[in-house]
Amino acid sequence: MSRKKKRQSQNKKTVWPFWLIVLGVVIVAAAIILSVQNNRTASEQGPKLVTVAGEISDVKRVTLEDAKIAHDQGSAVFVDVRTVEAYQASHITGALSLPLDQVQSRLAELDPADWIIPYCT
Repeated sequence: MSRKKKRQSQNKKTVWPFWLIVLGVVIVAAAIILSVQNNRTASEQGPKLVTVAGEISDVKRVTLEDAKIAHDQGSAVFVDVRTVEAYQASHITGALSLPLDQVQSRLAELDPADWIIPYCT
């Protein structure tokens, strides 16, 4: 076999691993893109609430206007999930202080039948 044919044969043998690597990179990139798109789609659907039972349900955001009306009418329970110090510095009148790190242990203090509006700012 001539050198030229031998070299071409060797080049063909070394080229296929290159294309296999390229194919792997393309597959990984496609998986990452799909994952990002799925996460974006989930976040566009609105926030989710993980209940104590581990179930996931949709949570609708409350507009400032609706929150103000609920406060004025006393139709909602406002829960300040900031630190105790932040709550003491200022908070919504009548709001319950329930720091985020205590929510699990103090969840029984909230009535699930109430309209609960948590806030942190």
